[in-house]
Amino acid sequence: MQQSNYEIYGQADFNQPSYYPLNQSVDGKQYLIRSTVLRRMGDEQGAKEDSLKANALRTAQMFDRCLPHALS
Repeated sequence: MQQSNYEIYGQADFNQPSYYPLNQSVDGKQYLIRSTVLRRMGDEQGAKEDSLKANALRTAQMFDRCLPHALS
């Protein structure tokens, strides 16, 4: 009987727990720097999104004010 793809890939080294070392550690300084940078990037992106939402709302409000005049 032929093996399924699941069985074949299950035999690959990288799918075995023994492939990954257990004695890993995280450099706290690098983690802190990266998390701070990512948080700042997220804050900047959020500010851009808020600005875009505000612009879209102003455009919609302007359109709502101008549309009745254009139709009359």
